[in-house]
Amino acid sequence: MCGIFGFVDRAGVFDQGALEKMSQLLLHRGPDDFGFFVDQKNGIYFGHRRLSIVDLSSAGHQPMANEDGTIQIIFNGEIFNFKEIREELIARGHAFSSRTDTEVIIHAYEEYGMGCLQKFNGMFAFAIYDKRKQEIVLVRDRIGIKPLYYQQRDNIFSWASEVTAFRALGKLQINPTAISELLGFQYLPSNERTTIKDVFKLPPGHFLIYNMESKTISIAQYWKLKLDNNISGLAFSSAKEGLEKLLIDSIKLRLEADVDVGVMLSGGLDSSVIAAIAQKNSSKRVRTYTAGFDEKKDERPFAKIVANYIGAQYEEVMIVPGQIVTDIEKLITHFDDLNTFDGGLLVNYLIADKMHERGIKVILLGEGADEIFGGYSWFGLSKLPFNALPTYLKKYLYYYSTSRNLSFAAFRHFQEINKMFSGLDKKNIRNTFDLISNYEITCQLPNNYLMKVDKGTMAQSVEARVPYLDYRVVEFAYSLKTDYKLKGLCQNFKKTNEKYILREIARNYLPDEIVTRKKRGGMISIAAEMKSNISKVKYYLLDKKSLGVEFFGKKKMEKLFANDGKDLGGSNWNFVEVEKEMFLWKLFILEVWRQNYFKL
Repeated sequence: MCGIFGFVDRAGVFDQGALEKMSQLLLHRGPDDFGFFVDQKNGIYFGHRRLSIVDLSSAGHQPMANEDGTIQIIFNGEIFNFKEIREELIARGHAFSSRTDTEVIIHAYEEYGMGCLQKFNGMFAFAIYDKRKQEIVLVRDRIGIKPLYYQQRDNIFSWASEVTAFRALGKLQINPTAISELLGFQYLPSNERTTIKDVFKLPPGHFLIYNMESKTISIAQYWKLKLDNNISGLAFSSAKEGLEKLLIDSIKLRLEADVDVGVMLSGGLDSSVIAAIAQKNSSKRVRTYTAGFDEKKDERPFAKIVANYIGAQYEEVMIVPGQIVTDIEKLITHFDDLNTFDGGLLVNYLIADKMHERGIKVILLGEGADEIFGGYSWFGLSKLPFNALPTYLKKYLYYYSTSRNLSFAAFRHFQEINKMFSGLDKKNIRNTFDLISNYEITCQLPNNYLMKVDKGTMAQSVEARVPYLDYRVVEFAYSLKTDYKLKGLCQNFKKTNEKYILREIARNYLPDEIVTRKKRGGMISIAAEMKSNISKVKYYLLDKKSLGVEFFGKKKMEKLFANDGKDLGGSNWNFVEVEKEMFLWKLFILEVWRQNYFKL
């Protein structure tokens, strides 16, 4: 896991000094080593920050080149099946000088061209300079686990793992249209737009080619989520056996590292299954880390049960109420381009901080299981009584469930998500469950939860791995019969009928009290956080130059504080109060970001 960055500047506006500034801005992503490749004549500037995970020797130094120097690469992430590809390439006459997956990418690109991407199983973002073709190639993994941004401005083409690196090349400016969209959701759902003008995300499952002669960009998709009829037709016993084998293999691959590996354990089903399978396939006790909150949603008791049951080490990381709001100015920079408002990013940051102190460099998380197995309550829109509703209304209910937005241009923002639903490949969608799952995998995950995971953990130089998002697991789960994932004809708000096949697998590894637990939403209480320092929240939001005042006016902003925040954290069934709480949090985070991020 690393940080990559670079630019093409044939006009000579910038030099290696700009590359060095980019390197410093991404220091947290790779404190172990750094390197540059500069071809001043052609205006090529490549930079890399290394977090050493596999082959800790100097042989893993980047940028890395092929034998004749015609290909240069900078790589962030892991190719988990690189050993298998390496053997294949050796059989075809390629020679290797390291044990790294980076070198495998170079030789695979030489051998197969862009077809090499079909062979990689991993989480990755990389840039290649192909001297013969005079092209820069940018690639992002299928699911979008690793972020990759690019910018083309004033005839300079640049790219980086985080937007903050672009500060070295000029002032960053807010994109007001994207900010409005961000407030209408809880994240920016676009696979391309960002909150920063002229900065774009490379979509998941895509590669970009920048032609240095014509200065043109072309983007192509190399992976799409598809149904496999052979998997769709499996009997439940065969489906369960096939899925369990894939999960075991995915977890075993992600345990491989030349450094210590831990598991982030919540006590919920998803992370507990990972911890249990990891422990069963490890020669030593797996180290687990659990966040504690001292409130009703605190899951430490369940995490302890799991750790004791499977024989893993257990450690708690306490999140003190008010800690996040108190330190928010320091923490806000880790939101980078503010693609998500999810406070879980900060929880990941605080847990990763403790892990970093203890020498853990790699962590396994349960991210992705809810999206592929139907773990969220809104998947119930595919069951009675909701499935009797018109499709348009079900889509609107999905929008509200995920945004908690009723009054801020709600219909306009719903139309945005409806367009995205309409853009999904209908040939690979059988029903409402598939529609939601497809959107969650291809749009919500890469722009919300995976951003939270990457930026929260990498801020502490810790690599996060997500076994459920092995593309083989995703494709297999997506193709399964819906009833294997959300069982029964009706949505059940009390008993567990969600993630049915995963629960059945879990019975082989975990006690019943964990297997049958209903999902608990959320990690930190944003209401408790804001109430702990309501004066700070008011200070930011009532500032006459705040975006909240600019968008809504001072009177409306003052109305949000009518009870001085005492009514925050009420019933989840009070839709007006839930919306108010989420809206306050979004505006608060946005304003802290606006006032602090751009000062760096």
